[in-house]
Amino acid sequence: MARALANDPPIVIADEPTGNLDSKTAETVFNLFNSLVEQGKTIIIVTHDSSLAQRAHRTALITDGEIVNEYVAQALPTLTHEQLLAATHKITPHQYDPGAMILIEGKDNDKFYIVSKGIVEVVLPRPNQSDVILLQLGPGKYFGEIAFFHGEKSRASVRAAESNPVEVLTMDYATLSSLLKESEPTREALHQAADRHEEENIESRKKLS
Repeated sequence: MARALANDPPIVIADEPTGNLDSKTAETVFNLFNSLVEQGKTIIIVTHDSSLAQRAHRTALITDGEIVNEYVAQALPTLTHEQLLAATHKITPHQYDPGAMILIEGKDNDKFYIVSKGIVEVVLPRPNQSDVILLQLGPGKYFGEIAFFHGEKSRASVRAAESNPVEVLTMDYATLSSLLKESEPTREALHQAADRHEEENIESRKKLS
């Protein structure tokens, strides 16, 4: 490590830097990396230690020599690495201008969406009044799961926030269904989220009526 830092490099690549260290020394090394980052340096760490990876500012999961989409990994963390790679191969990116509608309440929907750039707003439209923003979703968050489990019609409208363009990754429901058949924990997690969000949607409508 001393040799690596001797010439004050702007980028340091560390291959399993804590692999053979005790926990106290490993923490010292990681704190050193953090101090280097604060000085403006880039530290790239290759590791099998998931606890170490979770403390990094950004992670890239590599499976079978390919990089798994980080936002798919954030949205569907209970998938295996192989399943995440398969999902990465199936997604399609779409861009939206600020304020553009992505989903319209009551319309048929056949896609699952993962936000990869920008912020989207889940809104309930009100006749002759401004829309009510239920929540905002950033990168790694998803929507479209309610329609998947509850009749394939959008329960609310979703649009790109007025402040920024948005990129979302889409997966058709047939592909999602096939993926969930291979991962019961993911199906259960998405189903619970869909039920919870449906209840929140109903409660929000009651408050507005």
